[in-house]
Amino acid sequence: MSRFFDAYFRPARLIDTASPELRLLEGLTRCDGELAASAVEPARQWGGLAQVDTPFGVFTGKEGARALADGFAARFGAIALRVTPVAQTRAGGRAVSEVVLDGTSADGPVAIPVTIVADLHPAGSLEGARLYFFYRWAAGLQPYRAPIYSPRHASSAEFPLLTGAVRRYYELLNLDNPQAATNGILETLAPDFRYGGYRPDDSEPLIDDLDQVRNIYTAICSGIPSEQIIRFETITDDGITCAVEWTSVITRRGRAKGIASQAGFAAYERSSDGLLRAIRINDNLGPR
Repeated sequence: MSRFFDAYFRPARLIDTASPELRLLEGLTRCDGELAASAVEPARQWGGLAQVDTPFGVFTGKEGARALADGFAARFGAIALRVTPVAQTRAGGRAVSEVVLDGTSADGPVAIPVTIVADLHPAGSLEGARLYFFYRWAAGLQPYRAPIYSPRHASSAEFPLLTGAVRRYYELLNLDNPQAATNGILETLAPDFRYGGYRPDDSEPLIDDLDQVRNIYTAICSGIPSEQIIRFETITDDGITCAVEWTSVITRRGRAKGIASQAGFAAYERSSDGLLRAIRINDNLGPR
C-alpha cells in the first residue's frame, strides 16, 4: 500500500464504494468509457450540462466522460491503474473521495493520490465533479490550476460557515500577523497530527513532526493574506472531516509579484477531542 493509504485510511470510517464518483474513477482507470459515462447524469437537475473539471480540461456530459476515459492511465505514464479508496466525506448532496490510483508504469509501481469532489444527483449519479492532483503526477501539465469558481468578492469567505477547529484555522490563516497566525494554527493541531501526502516526497513529504509543520506554516502565513486570500467555495463536512474546495484570490501585492489565482482542495480531519488530526492540501501552490 502507499504511504498516503497507510497514513489516512481509517478502518472504522465507512466508504460507499457504489458512490458515483468512485464509479466514474473506476471507468477512467479501466479506460472504460461506458462505465465512466454511467456515473454521469447528462444534465444538471436545475439546468445546465453536467461537467467533470480536471487538470486536463473540462469534460461535458456522458460523451465527455467517455473522452476522458480514453487513454486515462497513459496520461499518468501508467500501463494500468486501479482505484484504492482511502477516505470519503458525504454531506449536503456532495461526496468527496480521496483515493490512490495504484498501478504500474514502465519504470515500476506508481501510487498517485487524487481527490474527486462530486455533486450528487437524485438518480444516484453525479451531475458535476472536480478532480484534483499535483501537476507532476501527469505529463505535460503546468504548476497551475485555473480557478473553477469565480468569487464575487475579493475577500475571505464567511467564517461562520465553518465550525470548531476548522473555523479557528481559517480565522488564523487570514490573520495579517504571520507569527501569531502560525502559533495559533499549531494550537489547533492534535498530538498525532499529520500533514500532506498529495505530493511526491521530493516536493513535500508526509509530515508528522510539529517543528516541520511550523516551518510549513511560517512560509504559508508569510504570503496569506498579504499576497493571496484563500476563499472556500464548497464545504462538505460530515462532523469528522471537513472537505473544502477553495480559490486563491490575489491581492494587489500578490499581483505585483506575478502570483496567479488558482483552485485547490483541502481536507481537515478532526480527532475525538475536536483538534485537527490531519490536514491534506491538494494544490499546486508553494514548493514544486
